[in-house]
Amino acid sequence: MANNAFRNGIQRVRETERFCDLTITCSGRSFPVHRVIVCSQSSFFDKACSEGFKESQTGIVDLSNEQVDIVERMIEFLYTGVYSTVSRNPEETNATTHKTEELSPFTLHAELYAAGDRFGIPSLHRLCLQKYEQELKSTTISMELLDSLYAVFEKTPDSDRSLRDIVIRHMRLHRKDVKGNGSIETCFKETALDIPSFTYELLESYISSPVQGRCYTCGYQSVEALQVRCLKCGKGGASLAG
Repeated sequence: MANNAFRNGIQRVRETERFCDLTITCSGRSFPVHRVIVCSQSSFFDKACSEGFKESQTGIVDLSNEQVDIVERMIEFLYTGVYSTVSRNPEETNATTHKTEELSPFTLHAELYAAGDRFGIPSLHRLCLQKYEQELKSTTISMELLDSLYAVFEKTPDSDRSLRDIVIRHMRLHRKDVKGNGSIETCFKETALDIPSFTYELLESYISSPVQGRCYTCGYQSVEALQVRCLKCGKGGASLAG
């Protein structure tokens, strides 16, 4: 209760722009914020505002290379601990195509997951992983999921396995559902060609762990083929999954 009251108070101060002492700019938009809020949660902003960089003098952090809707939701998270999956600006258009763009939940979670890493916001990173995994529970392989793979495999460092491993396991589990499924199968093939890192990691998964199954203790895991033994806990009797 006290934490919610605190968050609500902070959000009100932000909405009225009272006491703001830092401005984040992106794609022609400005977001007045409070250093104590953003710097205390983000190593990127902390460094920009405290180590002699120009931002510490000008009070402006330019994020022109970022997507404005991702920046907006990242700031929303820093103030509220959550982020919305529906754009607050449905009439906003892409400056190049002049078309309204709305990110799917999969792409939004993946983009914000990557942003959590770039801007050093571990709590955002963890939340996005949870939300992405939750979305997977309601689908097999969809166009929206495939569209999100660029962010998963091209915008995260190779050393960050959490989201990539979840996607690879899901693809292996549901790959058979794509066969013969018209537009989904075509999109899957195009994705495999367009994102070599995804294709490589999926192939590597089959090579390193040719058999996967559902362990009654550990869930979906690599298993030893002869005894269908879970390689994580060592117990036999797992059911084959893909």
